[in-house]
Order: sequence, then C-alpha cells, then structure tokens
Amino acid sequence: MPNKKKNEFDPYSIDKFDKIPMGVKVFITKWWLAGAVCYFGSWGLGLLISDSLDQALATGIILGACIEILLNNIIRYLMPDKDKTKANKYILITSKKYLAFILNLLYGIAMGFLIAYSYNYLNIGIISLFNLDPTSVPIGTEPILYGLFFYGFDFIFLSVKHYIMNIKNKKNDQKNEVAK
Repeated sequence: MPNKKKNEFDPYSIDKFDKIPMGVKVFITKWWLAGAVCYFGSWGLGLLISDSLDQALATGIILGACIEILLNNIIRYLMPDKDKTKANKYILITSKKYLAFILNLLYGIAMGFLIAYSYNYLNIGIISLFNLDPTSVPIGTEPILYGLFFYGFDFIFLSVKHYIMNIKNKKNDQKNEVAK
C-alpha cells in the first residue's frame, strides 16, 4: 500500500482528535456521561420516584451501570496507542470480571448519594448565606453541575487509589531490595 500524503482538510482524520490531551478527553467523557445520567435518570425518574433518597439510589444504579458498560470502555478506546493499560490510571475499578460490575454498581450508588448530599449542602449554604426561605431550593439538580460533582468526586477517589498504589509499590520495592 503506497504512502498517502495526509490531507490536512480531511474532516474524518483522526489526527485532529489525537492532538487533544488524554486528560481533557477523559474529563469531557466523564462529565458528559454523568450529565446524561442526570438528565435521563434523575430527571426522567423525577415523576415516578418522589423520595429524594430513592431517586439518588436509582440514579446511582444507572450511573454505576453506565460506568461499567460505557465509560470504562470509552476511556480504553480513547487511548491513542496500543497499550490499553495506560487507561487504568483514569479508571477506578480496572478489572473486567463479574465482580467489577457489582463494584461499579456500588461505586455508582455511592457517587449518587455523594452528589445528592453535595447539592443538599450547597443549597443549605446558599440559603444561610443569603438569608433565603429555608424551604426554598436555590440550585436544583441539573446535568452540568451533576457532571462536575461526579468528576470532582471521581478525581478524589482516583487520587486516593493512586496514593495507596504508590505506597504499596514502594513497600514492594523495599522488600525486593532487602531480598537482594
């Protein structure tokens, strides 16, 4: 196959997408997916489920399933090279076994409750700061902020995971040095 000269005006060229840093692609993907879950899950279930804790649980289950089925596979697909193990630094639960699905469901439920309580405490803070009516809801659940909350909590959990893995790797390195 002869070498083709790359057409810089080709709209289907993957090279333009590859120029975007991986961290930006992961941020947009996680933010968009969490926002879509909020839009279709939380807003969609709003008429069927009146209790906010039940709604947070249902949205968390949907979020956990979407993390396992969609998000982790999209992040692995976005990796520019053939080494898909580099994608593991953006994924909390990297296993592809059946237990990973259950763990991601639990992770999604935990994220759903963390985000719901974040909205609650944000509203309490705004109400007390501006002396508003205590029964008012200044900021309702909406996809953009929901996605930002999701990404923030996911970033915290990934940072803790990497910190623990670094400590574990240092202990293993020290054991190997002592064994030599």
